[in-house]
Amino acid sequence: MKKGLLLWVTGLSLLLTISGCDISGVFNGDDDDPTKGGVEGTVYEDGTTDPIIGALVVVGEGGDIWEAVSLLPDGEYSLSNIPAGTLVIAATAVGYEPYADTITIEAGETVVRDIYLTVSPPEPGSFTPASATTGFTPLNTDTAE
Repeated sequence: MKKGLLLWVTGLSLLLTISGCDISGVFNGDDDDPTKGGVEGTVYEDGTTDPIIGALVVVGEGGDIWEAVSLLPDGEYSLSNIPAGTLVIAATAVGYEPYADTITIEAGETVVRDIYLTVSPPEPGSFTPASATTGFTPLNTDTAE
């Protein structure tokens, strides 16, 4: 369940980032429904207090997505009108590893959940040594003639 949601969130995040869309509040309905709850918090870079701008946070279960929001410039997010129960919360941002965990939403309550995303390592083969772009061969200091 988490893996499928993560793949969906990652694809949606890339699509929204490329298109410049902001879907804040698109899925929010009646905020006064006492049978539903919410979640809010801030998305940070792991190990820091630096907010991540432009991350996408999604709450859902199985193939059903109840909420999606792009973050404000200060890294804060707020989702409301979420059905009570134990759901998956997932987040992603360009340059970071996807995050997923379970969250329990209580009717009439707002859960505070800060999220910490880990920086993605570079893709294998994405590093181009200077010799490949300049034509210069690096000096080999390991052998003596």
